Amino acid sequence: MTSPVLVTGATGKTGRRVVAQLVARGVPVRAGVRGGSAPDGAEPVRFEWRNVHTYRPALAGIRGLYLVLPPFVVDPTGYVGTLLRVAAAAGVRRIVLLTALGVDRGDATAPMRRVEWMVEESSIPNTILRPAPLMENFSEPHWDGARLAIAERDEFVLPGGSARVGYVSADDVATVAAAALTEDGHAGKGYSLTGPEALTPPEIAQVISRAVGRPVHHAEADPDGVRSLLRAAGAPEDYAHHQATGGLTVLTGEVTSVTGRQPTSFAAFARAAAERGAWRAVSTSSAGRGDAE
Repeated sequence: MTSPVLVTGATGKTGRRVVAQLVARGVPVRAGVRGGSAPDGAEPVRFEWRNVHTYRPALAGIRGLYLVLPPFVVDPTGYVGTLLRVAAAAGVRRIVLLTALGVDRGDATAPMRRVEWMVEESSIPNTILRPAPLMENFSEPHWDGARLAIAERDEFVLPGGSARVGYVSADDVATVAAAALTEDGHAGKGYSLTGPEALTPPEIAQVISRAVGRPVHHAEADPDGVRSLLRAAGAPEDYAHHQATGGLTVLTGEVTSVTGRQPTSFAAFARAAAERGAWRAVSTSSAGRGDAE
């Protein structure tokens, strides 16, 4: 029997899609979860970043690792170093690390860049994925609450009203990750993943408006307030800065170079999300309950 791939962050936006992609390819999947059930088709295994004793059992007998860093940990390098040592001892043969667009061009001392170096310098063949902000941040739970704000108030709040961002679909990120985990030719490479166009927040509001059939507006957020909020929650400074200023206006063709097809457009994403009811208007009696998903 083929050895499994361990997917950390298996219930997150990219993780659960990576699980689905691997299962569709017939690859056995072990889903790292803190507790509860795993995505369909995967074997659940306990994995907690802050509990290093869960590393060895989760990594035992696996061939590949999809590595999603712990959310809102200011400096995860200690955890990652321990995990890499355990992974090497367990005979892991491939790692795909998820970071963020622009990490390789930012502060060389930033924790996320140091994590990249640690993975690059490990003895395990590796690929680094650096996606732009995800389109699904508007349709699934996210720190800025955009999904519920659109459903309840027909608006979302973001900084950087004139900044253009090449939002990428989590499905496209997962397709690239699955390829890097199962196909040859990706070791030692880093892929900066974006969508096909860079949009401003007001332009995104227009696209979502057309998808849902009602006006949706963008409200400008205070960048300093966003940065302070994220830093207080434990986000790394480089992440907080990019989120507060609108990120990087970068477009690449690397989704196409890996998958052989064009990346998902924001319009196509928005139509599909609207059809699933992601932004279905809610009654006033249910407004304000918060996003509990």
